[in-house]
Amino acid sequence: MAVRYPITCPNCGHTNTKGMFCAHCGAQLAPTGQIDTGKKLPSRPFWVTLYAVLMVVIGILITVGALTYPGTGELTWILSVVVLVYFTLTAVGLWKQQNWARLSVILGMGILFAFGLLALLLISGTTVPLNRWILYAWWVGLIVTGFTVWWYIRSYQYFE
Repeated sequence: MAVRYPITCPNCGHTNTKGMFCAHCGAQLAPTGQIDTGKKLPSRPFWVTLYAVLMVVIGILITVGALTYPGTGELTWILSVVVLVYFTLTAVGLWKQQNWARLSVILGMGILFAFGLLALLLISGTTVPLNRWILYAWWVGLIVTGFTVWWYIRSYQYFE
């Protein structure tokens, strides 16, 4: 059972509006973990739930693809397992609304966006023939990753 503020000190009777210890005498106000600071996270947005589920699914697909595709080497298998572990841990963190997972998404998608943009700029200066649908898909990928980074940067209030 959580204790809400204001709380009266059981030792001296002082009314406290914050903290785990009495501001007057220093006595503990309630057993550890039972004080409700009033800070509640907003419920997990649909986009965070969807992103967490997609991270696990994509991580599994990458690993299964690396294991079943003929000609993949040991390094590819190891990297796919590392990606699966990273995706799964980040997805669990997102599900629990942990701030480190939000930062992980910002960093990962930010790197992906930067490399995608750099590759697009490098390819546009060459004579490599590209199908226009590949270019459209590339632009859509940049827009999606850019939007994801923007959304997670702005949505810090959903994470602790």
